[in-house]
Amino acid sequence: MSDGKTSFEISLGSYEATNAIARESGGLKRGERLFHLDGYYPGGRHQTFGMFRKEPTYDRVKRLVIEVIKGKRRPTSGTTPTR
Repeated sequence: MSDGKTSFEISLGSYEATNAIARESGGLKRGERLFHLDGYYPGGRHQTFGMFRKEPTYDRVKRLVIEVIKGKRRPTSGTTPTR
């Protein structure tokens, strides 16, 4: 953007709390790790664009991020704070 402000940020992450919940619910085996590709937007809005049982490759993440930027990848979940 020409105004220098960030429109949104995209992050690949893995949180221990998410992994613990997935293990307890039977969705993740011991030694596996869950990764998520998330978008963070002004006003606190958050969207998840993918969940992965193992760390995705750089090339896969790059392809997914390009799809998000182009509006070709829809979120699988998200949150929008209420005012």
